[in-house]
Amino acid sequence: MACINASKSEIKAIDERFPEHIDKIEEWERLVSLTSKRQAASFFPDTKRAGMAVPNIRAKVEWAKTAYGGRQYDLLGAAPSTACSSSYGLCE
Repeated sequence: MACINASKSEIKAIDERFPEHIDKIEEWERLVSLTSKRQAASFFPDTKRAGMAVPNIRAKVEWAKTAYGGRQYDLLGAAPSTACSSSYGLCE
């Protein structure tokens, strides 16, 4: 779970529905950081910040909760979704 190419809405949905997966990815980042030359690791690539500090999964989750380029929290999307998120209506 969690593709490295996941969209902002997918990352937010994973955090809301399966927070244990975020914890697992955070542990993976920690373990890889211990053996990395840079002492940092990130599950998601960050093309906008090349050469800067490596954002971790928690930073990506916080970014996924924002709107307008990550500068402001999305107040309309702040409430957890109770409806089916399948575009095919496959939820039970």
